[in-house]
Amino acid sequence: MKANPHNSWTKALLVCQQNGEAHALATVIATSGSTPRASGSKMLVTASASVGSIGGGGLEHLVITRARELLATPTDCQELKQFALGAAARQCCGGSMTVLLEYFAASLPHLVIFGAGHVCAALTAITRQLPLHVTVVDSRPQQLEFLAASDNLQLLHAEDPVAVCENLADNALMLVMTHDHQLDYQLVSHLLTTPSWRFLGMIGSATKAQRFRTRLRSDGFAESSVALLQCPIGLPGLKGKLPMEIAVSVMAELLQHTQTLQQERQHHVQSWRDMKQLLAPAGVGGER
Repeated sequence: MKANPHNSWTKALLVCQQNGEAHALATVIATSGSTPRASGSKMLVTASASVGSIGGGGLEHLVITRARELLATPTDCQELKQFALGAAARQCCGGSMTVLLEYFAASLPHLVIFGAGHVCAALTAITRQLPLHVTVVDSRPQQLEFLAASDNLQLLHAEDPVAVCENLADNALMLVMTHDHQLDYQLVSHLLTTPSWRFLGMIGSATKAQRFRTRLRSDGFAESSVALLQCPIGLPGLKGKLPMEIAVSVMAELLQHTQTLQQERQHHVQSWRDMKQLLAPAGVGGER
């Protein structure tokens, strides 16, 4: 989603909700004195964009910064903040604004698959029937064309798949299964340096796993980091060599992680007592 303050925040909100993308909705609840926007003004904030406006300038910068801090958390929450435009936002209006931030964590677990091979095709045949957002990354566009389209599947052609790692959401489930062992290693080593993901698995035998772990240690990775790599992947007791057999085993393991994510995703709100204290100076919600 590209930033455009003139786009409709309602359309952007619908897109975020349909895609399960983490987002925060900022609403001006109350104003006092001279302010750039009236109560009811709204702005939607995602990791890469803001849509709509609550007044621009320093205030908007402060709100976007706080909203993106919330985007790094795995749970829904609400937060009410009061801003003195002169002191906090360095704006000449001189009034104050009370802003409600409603943060909605990513509602669908995000599975990222590096490598659009036979096992990936089998996996996406399963995931199209599950509440998952799936991204498949490959440097070979012809391989991506073989995958059947579905509403929850994003196909990403990247000449350098490693560069894609910089823009992935936190708590994603990562599967490395490319056609090139060297690329596998580059992806694994890069991901281990930025472990904001939930799960990192790589397809391969026990021999491949041992070689990768030995190389990681020689490249300076701590044992605690090396241990984060899951390889081989899939349930230990579910054997098979056919792509669909492997996919079923891997998906069963991943579902254990997605269910844990959903259990952790609780709804936290600011207490009503705290909200009343913030709203009372602006003349909203106070006792009569």
